[in-house]
Amino acid sequence: MEEINKSEESTGDLEAIKEKMKLVGQLFESLPEESAKQPVNVSMELKEEPKSVILQRIEEEHCNPLKVWEEAGSPQDMTKAEINELIEKTKVRDESIAYQYEDGRISLGVEL
Repeated sequence: MEEINKSEESTGDLEAIKEKMKLVGQLFESLPEESAKQPVNVSMELKEEPKSVILQRIEEEHCNPLKVWEEAGSPQDMTKAEINELIEKTKVRDESIAYQYEDGRISLGVEL
């Protein structure tokens, strides 16, 4: 399991968390195609424990309109209902994920 370990003092605010989570995206982009779906441990310092942790995925299996369109037979003239269905099926979804918070540090595992 690869580990992302950002050891800097965090303000705990939303912007700091967003910046740190960009590291996860950068890690994903650097993975070779055949190594996608590898477990990764994300660990970072936070001033206080979050109420929850939400994961939003954009990858091959989640939020992929091209895949859904191709699975529908690659229709060239889509109806408004088909377009709305494609949009609904490929929306970014919030996933609550488990995490551990101890001594000012949050840790969680995800598959990238």
